[in-house]
Order: sequence, then structure tokens, then C-alpha cells
Amino acid sequence: MSYTPTQDDINLLYQRHKKLYSKVNLLNSDFRTIDSLEGVLTNGTLTISANSDTRRTFTCNMHLAKTSAVTAYNVYDWANKYLRVFIGIEDVRTKVVHWYEAGLFIPTQNGFQYDTSNNTLSLSCVDLTGKLDDTTCGQVTGLGTIIKTGRYIRQSMIEVLKLGGITKYLIDYPQNDTEAENDKTKVPYDLEFGTGATVWNMLTTLRDLYYPYEMFFDGDTFVCKEIPSCKDDPVILNHEVIDPLIISENTTVDETTIRNCTEVWGSSIDSDYYTENVSYADGCYTLTYDSALTNFKVKSNKRFSFVAPETNAKGCSVKMVQGENTFGPYKIYSGTDKDGNDVELDAGVMAAKKYYVIKCYKDADKNLRMQYLGQGQVHAMVILSDNPPTGDAYEQAKIDEACDVLEYISTNDPSDTTGMYHSPYSIEKIGRRNSVLSGGDFENIPNDDLGLQRAEYENWKSCRLTDVKTVEMIMIPWLDVNKKISYTPRSGKHGEKHSPMEYIIKEITINLGSGTMSVNMQKFYPYYPYITKKGE
Repeated sequence: MSYTPTQDDINLLYQRHKKLYSKVNLLNSDFRTIDSLEGVLTNGTLTISANSDTRRTFTCNMHLAKTSAVTAYNVYDWANKYLRVFIGIEDVRTKVVHWYEAGLFIPTQNGFQYDTSNNTLSLSCVDLTGKLDDTTCGQVTGLGTIIKTGRYIRQSMIEVLKLGGITKYLIDYPQNDTEAENDKTKVPYDLEFGTGATVWNMLTTLRDLYYPYEMFFDGDTFVCKEIPSCKDDPVILNHEVIDPLIISENTTVDETTIRNCTEVWGSSIDSDYYTENVSYADGCYTLTYDSALTNFKVKSNKRFSFVAPETNAKGCSVKMVQGENTFGPYKIYSGTDKDGNDVELDAGVMAAKKYYVIKCYKDADKNLRMQYLGQGQVHAMVILSDNPPTGDAYEQAKIDEACDVLEYISTNDPSDTTGMYHSPYSIEKIGRRNSVLSGGDFENIPNDDLGLQRAEYENWKSCRLTDVKTVEMIMIPWLDVNKKISYTPRSGKHGEKHSPMEYIIKEITINLGSGTMSVNMQKFYPYYPYITKKGE
């Protein structure tokens, strides 16, 4: 939730004594306020997590004002209400309470309890994700749901949201061919969901088709967008504001999560048409099909498989022949760059005497092209090394690892901006630590190009995101996750001079009883590996 603090807001943070309040606005199904309950907070917790599907959770005990109308509502009335919660801090000089929105919530199991003997209200609630998963009413009835190949992901998400009654959304996907820069905005294969599937499960499947995206609720608005790198984002609070608020610091490097070899297994790649009759000349594969083959079509989303007779040259193409009909030639592309431009297949990707699958698709001008998908199953590996092999040694490494989509990340590249330069976690320094990722959302990775991107990202996370700090500090009620701050670390070598550094906030847990909060944050690096692609 975006909030721009004033100087008065900053000044409130430094008050030695704070009196905290809570205000709960009751909203009807149209999100209109129908009543408001206000009281003094005795204890409670507000958690905001960028790593959880449920971004915001809130629990509290509050002593209500005597004029509160809480007795006008029974437990059944709360079942169809939304709660917009505010946290208030009283200015000791002016006695004015400054209110900050904590989020929009729905009550969970036993989420509303009122004690008449001491006029205390207890609340336990989650954000609107609870409407779409199985917390309250997220399951979809009927025999099942199918989302067809070629549908725009954005439109598919909108239609799924309607099943959950959500009409406000901000989905960062193109909505038509004019806006689309590449084929990664469409559903690559049929998605089937059985009886009892939840709306959130469907949305998660759509989100994870192409990585890395996140989704959450910002108030009553559903948001789906790329996980922010914060590269171009300003520092919302600098070290001059943050440092005086720090109570303690804990630096964590979880040795058990460090991995420097990441292997990703994606989806099995099916084919519509296979032929053994394949030739290669002048950089073009010719696939010849039996003239008796019925319903043979070369059109968008059709897949063709073959055993390559020779290793491909850069910019290779393919054509299909059936009887007197010739289709193509079509250039084969490996994927797209960060600007959405198609990238020609590099030389040597398709090795002689190995099985491969390509897929037909349309570019922005409706012209047919071919995309390299990979072998029988998406398989990619990334290794962090001080001395990456090259030439024949690299080719031998692909054989030894039984993986043709193999990439080494060098720790000795001074131009590296992902934080891997001089990394202490290479295979030479700490030994090889494997992470094999398969099943779950990895099964939705449709081709080797995206498999390699995911392997790069997961390897980067396991080598750099272990650099985490957790600080206990005075509560900042408007602070949010995936925001960049500046902070001067306290830990380090004895006598070492500490300089301010930039961090990205990943989780906030506010203790409403003490007026403090625990903030989990990771060191900021200018780029994620999917931004600084190899060869740029």
C-alpha cells in the first residue's frame, strides 16, 4: 500500500511514549462503510509478507469506546462484512490521533469475539486472498474448468477473478496482439482444473506459467505483476531516518539454504507430428511427412518433433513437406530478450542424433515462426564457479551432467551486476551443493529457455538471498514490503567502518502491544539475472 509520509509522520516515530489506537470500519459487499468501531489497542500483530500468497494478516485486542455500537452486530453479521483497519498514533503535543491504513480484511475462523464484561473486541483476519482460496469461499463448483491454449493470460485471469466476485484488478500483462511483444503473454497449453479447485489455485497456475511474477491484494484491488527488482525505485526512507529507530540487528546466513548448482526439470514436451524422414542442408532442416497423414496442419501452437541429422548453425530454419505441399522455411527462435525481441537459435543448440521439439507461433505481424522448445522434457542447469569450463571442456561438462542446457555463472566477472562477483559460495570454495527442482509449479515450465531463466533465478536466490538482515525497530505503520530503504549495518568485523547500504524489505511483523516491529530485509543488488541476460 503506497503512502507518502509527511514530516509530521516522521516526527511521530521519535516520540518516547506512544499511545496506539485501532479503528475498524465495517464495509458492506460494495465496500461502502456502514459503521466504525474505535478503541485503544492492548495487543495485536500486523504481518506483511512478500513471500506469502496472503500478503497481510491482522490480529488484535482492543478496548472499545463506550459509545461503540458493536453490540448491534451478532456473529452472523460479521460473516458478510469487510474490515478496513487503521492504526492510530496519538501526538503527545496536540493530542491528535494520526491514522494509517493497515489493510482491507475478512474475518477468519473465530475471527470476531466480543467480551461484554470488559468491552474488549478480539479480531483475527486475513486480506482478500481469503475469498479466493479455501479460507472462506474460494472453491469453484461444477465438473471442472479448462483454460484453452492461446488464451491471453490477462483475460484468463480476469475471467477467473469473476468466479470469485473480484471486479477490481491491476494485471501487468498485455491484453491484445497490438500490446503483446512476445508469445509469453499467452497460455502455452490447455490448463485443466478438477472439481473443487479454488480460484486462487487457478490464478497461481496462470501466474507461474512465466517467471517471475507475484500476485496479491492491495486493498480491494487484485494485483499481478513482475516481482520488482527495485532497480529504478527511489529509497523511500534513508539511513538518517531508519538508523535512530533500530533496537537490535541480527544477520542471518542460513548455511542449509546455500546451493550453487541448480537443476530444473520442467514439463514433458509433447508433439503433434513426428517424422523420421529429416534432412539438413544450407542451415535448414527439412521434415518430410507421409502424404497419407490426415489432418496435417502447420499453424500456430502445433508442435513438430524430429531427430536432428546434423548439429544446427546459428539462425537455422525448418520447412515441412507433405506430398506436393511445402510449408516454410521458418526461422527457429530460442525465445525473446528483455525487450520482447525474438532471439535466433544459437549454433550447436540442437546436436546431431538427438530428439527435439519445435512449436509454430505467430509474431506481431501474424507471420508464422518456429520456437525451439527443447527435448522430451524441459531440463536446465546452472552452476556457480570460479573457473567455468570453455570449449571442449564445456562440451564434456554437458555430457557429464547429462544436460544440454547448461550454464556456468562466473564469480570472476567484474562487469557482473547480479552480486555474484567474488561470491564466497562457488563450487570451488564450499564444494558442490545441489538443488534439484521439479514437480509443483516447475511442471508448468513449457520450454528450455524459460527453464534456464528459472534455474538462473533460483541459483541466484540460493547464493545471494541468504544475505539477510532482521532488525527490531520502532514501528513505522506505513512501511510496506518490496520497498527499498537505506540502512547502516551494525554487524561486521571489529573496527570496520560501516557505511549505509540499500536493502529491500521482504517481511514486516508489527507488535501492536509494544509499538515495535521486526523487519526482514535482503541486500539490494541492481539486477536480477533475468534482467541482465547473457549476451547483452
